[in-house]
Amino acid sequence: MKADTAFENMTMRVFLDRVAADSPTLPAGGCAAALCSALAAALGGFVARISRKKAGDGAGKTQISTLVDTLRAIQEASLEAISRDVDAYGKIMDAAKLPKGKARDAAMESACITALGPPLKLVEYGVKMLRAILSMWERIYPSARADARVASHLAYACMESGLAIAHANIDCIQDDTLATSYRSTLESFQAEGESLYESIRER
Repeated sequence: MKADTAFENMTMRVFLDRVAADSPTLPAGGCAAALCSALAAALGGFVARISRKKAGDGAGKTQISTLVDTLRAIQEASLEAISRDVDAYGKIMDAAKLPKGKARDAAMESACITALGPPLKLVEYGVKMLRAILSMWERIYPSARADARVASHLAYACMESGLAIAHANIDCIQDDTLATSYRSTLESFQAEGESLYESIRER
């Protein structure tokens, strides 16, 4: 059964029951983080669309329209990240089944590098959503401000969740130079995300 069929198209109740199940199989943290990202983007998109209707014509409406497109793209990519996380986890499980030795170590490291892809993207998506929310803050329709704050909390949670999962995968990488490079990238995103989040909270 394909991952997108098994997870992306589940009803919410079935997906949550699968997450809560007493089983070591997916969906787990990575899939939950991807769903959080999709929710943040969807809610941010709602705020942007409502605000665009009230913005009239001109630069403000153009800017918000661009953000609508950005958030919609993140929403779709976040759902796709559920499938990518499932596939990446499968590679780790396959590597773990190999006999102990250099071949297994190499396969495990390669699988962990592959598994870094989805959480790294989620960190990036979280920061991009925080940027979007902050950039349109002054144009957000007043009645949608609370929704924008919820979207910012979800975006921040997405970033933090992605960081936690990414760091766990980095710990499996034996190449110190590569691991350091990944950690540096994450630190840069984290610093920006925290600054953006704090700026939104102060408003």
